Amino acid sequence: MSKHPSQSAEAYISRGAVVIRLPIKHLDAVLDGAWAAGNYQPRYRLTDPSAFAEEFVRALNHEQEDGTTPVHVMLDKALYAAIEEGAEGVEEHPDQEP
Repeated sequence: MSKHPSQSAEAYISRGAVVIRLPIKHLDAVLDGAWAAGNYQPRYRLTDPSAFAEEFVRALNHEQEDGTTPVHVMLDKALYAAIEEGAEGVEEHPDQEP
């Protein structure tokens, strides 16, 4: 696990927080990568990365009726993936009632 940011999108630990970092200058490459992976059609390109970044952050924080955001969904998937891969420092809670 990386503890220091690099030039690409990544998650790391800094000052007691999990940080997800995506430089605005890399948004176009991420957008193109998502298209190349078949995640959407048609292909797009950024004409104003800063303006798009504002809209992208708004979309990441957009709450559904139940208060869930795309960030929550991503975190839920990553938390469970870490547990499924045998992450240390976690165990089943004794109370399994919702």
